[in-house]
Amino acid sequence: MSVRPPEDLKPHAHRLAQLLDSDEGAKAIALLQQLKMGSALQQYPVPDLDACPGSIGVWQANGQGDAFVRSEGLRRSWRSWADVERIERRSSKTRIVLLGESVARGHFFDPFYTPSHVLEAMLKATSTLGDVEVVDLACCGLRLAQLRQTIRQSAALDPDAVVIFAGNNWFHGIVNSSDDRRLTLDIAEVLRSGRGVGDVRSLLLPRIRRLLSATLADTLRLNVPVVFVLPEFNLVDWRCAARQRGVFWLPGADTRQWFVARDLAEHAFSAGDYETAARHAGVMTALDKGTSGAGLDLLARCTLRQGARADARRLFEQARDTALLEPFYSSPRVFGVTQELIRIEAPTLGIQLVDLPLVFSEHLSGDLPDRRLFLDYSHLTAEAMQVAMAATARVLVRKLADHEVETDQLMKSAPPVSEDVLGDAHLMAALHNASFGQDQEICSYHSTRAIAHSPKAATHMRDILDVKFRRAPNRICASFARLCQSSRARNIYLIGDTPLDQIMETTVLEAFTGALAKRDPEGLRSVAELICQEHAITASRSVDLLEQRYSATYHSMEAPARSYYRAWDPRSTFFLVCASSQPVELTLAYRLPHTDQPAIVALTINGGPWVTLDAQPRWASCTLHVPGELLRKGINEVTFRWPLPTVPGEQALAAEADQIELGEPFEGRPWFGEVQTLRARLSEGD
Repeated sequence: MSVRPPEDLKPHAHRLAQLLDSDEGAKAIALLQQLKMGSALQQYPVPDLDACPGSIGVWQANGQGDAFVRSEGLRRSWRSWADVERIERRSSKTRIVLLGESVARGHFFDPFYTPSHVLEAMLKATSTLGDVEVVDLACCGLRLAQLRQTIRQSAALDPDAVVIFAGNNWFHGIVNSSDDRRLTLDIAEVLRSGRGVGDVRSLLLPRIRRLLSATLADTLRLNVPVVFVLPEFNLVDWRCAARQRGVFWLPGADTRQWFVARDLAEHAFSAGDYETAARHAGVMTALDKGTSGAGLDLLARCTLRQGARADARRLFEQARDTALLEPFYSSPRVFGVTQELIRIEAPTLGIQLVDLPLVFSEHLSGDLPDRRLFLDYSHLTAEAMQVAMAATARVLVRKLADHEVETDQLMKSAPPVSEDVLGDAHLMAALHNASFGQDQEICSYHSTRAIAHSPKAATHMRDILDVKFRRAPNRICASFARLCQSSRARNIYLIGDTPLDQIMETTVLEAFTGALAKRDPEGLRSVAELICQEHAITASRSVDLLEQRYSATYHSMEAPARSYYRAWDPRSTFFLVCASSQPVELTLAYRLPHTDQPAIVALTINGGPWVTLDAQPRWASCTLHVPGELLRKGINEVTFRWPLPTVPGEQALAAEADQIELGEPFEGRPWFGEVQTLRARLSEGD
């Protein structure tokens, strides 16, 4: 039974409530809550590595004790692991256990062609290790804590050696880690002090070092040779995502100057004036001090065109590593700090290292990693898979048999991959690249390669377009059922299976249209009619352009849900589908943050000027008339061109520090406008 506080404390409680009933009071309460949670948590949380005794990944020991079998209770996770029903107990074969993430899983090729298949074939061909088996424990989406657990569990398989091929999924979103409240408060303090977002990196490095050291130390418990395959990144062909093309708040008016320089640099690069582009990109990097990938990436591409490969690599790697500070979702990748620490610490623990950045550089005769080796940001082509596993096999043979084997010999023993599997891999790569906001050229490349390898890919493309542009849930579409029945059903989730995934990806549409243009013009006309049928405004149907499917820059994992659209770039584009060139009315409610003076928002239709609007920090609403001559049948683009912010960056970051202390996630970047209503209907009388 609780004890009621004395009545004479009521006045004091009332006074405390009055003091806390304000913005500052709310911050005080939030800070007290954060401090309480922080004191109860370890600064470096360690997973329970002994959880799930008797299991390895999704496999559990059977009653006879002679095998591990897939658990029915974990069926939903089966597709992330090898498509193997049972893992037998140790036999007389030389047993290698392979652990890792989706790259080690052979993403896009799995289950028909995987690193474990290639490695096993190469080791068998050498004849130095006798009969060999490679047990595949790679898992798509494996995070660092799960890897540590799997390392511990793999001892039950009694391996002769363990290969770890991982490092791409380890530190994404670390700045918004819910497991480390102290880090949250430290970030707020950095922002409030005016030191800038760049100093947040210094808070992350000690945590990263400690976690990496603990992970590598876990391998010592296995008491068998360990080979670590250090990942590489697609430096040349992977572009910064939409959010990473921006910049964190900069001091004074530097944020405005940075975006002006970005526009000039991108315009010059598009025009082929690489010298001017490099000059403006240099301004960007000088202003942001290397915290944004956009300027570094532009500078790297200009440098590469000048033939300076070493300098270009350094700049591309710096651009890649800026995602360490990215508070929301960016593509998985291995960071430079991960590579450096593993190169230093692995040898001290007796871990054998396969350094793929060096291996791939030698294979490409010094060229930088690109689409020849990667299907997206980090997933390997069949060629790269073979090169990586040949390097791994050499180390294993040297360690286990004290024998040297030539790379050429191993490459010749790699199993062949069928043309249909290659075609399907490129098809899924086209979708995956588009979902991460990659440019039209690379998506078209993969689409064209898909059909070149496998004409059947054309049928899949038509079905994918049908799924993508229907408003109905995927699971009730006949086209989706056909795709599920195809040989690639295991990777069908790449197409999307929820309303959040049914985005109007015009990049996919244009890439597939280019690949199918000569093969199926009638099918493409059907797709065009389907788009109008499903999405065009009619006399009886208006369309809410703030639906996620109609945003050109939406990513379902990018930002917290809000009741309105927030523009993270000076340009925001929405798709408006029209059945004909009829006049349209747009009802709009918008506001402009981060401004202390009058400003103008410019709206364009299909790239052409249309109207300008006065903007202010308070919500404003209006109804706009779009003349029919500005519109075309099919997909139209309505673009907002927002003014650049005028408030000093220090002021914005101090305000963000307050929000972090109140429990909001760290964002750090300026936003340019907000839209609460954007609804299109046919003009009355039309």
